[in-house]
Amino acid sequence: MQLNMLEAMNIYVNVVEQGSFIRAAEVLELHRPAYTSPIL
Repeated sequence: MQLNMLEAMNIYVNVVEQGSFIRAAEVLELHRPAYTSPIL
């Protein structure tokens, strides 16, 4: 899945707010590769 910059920023903000990639993925209802790739 290709994300645009705003989607990637939204994921980043949620990771920071939730304190973990796993919790952010649960909140955003995303699969692991979809939320780690834009950050890494």
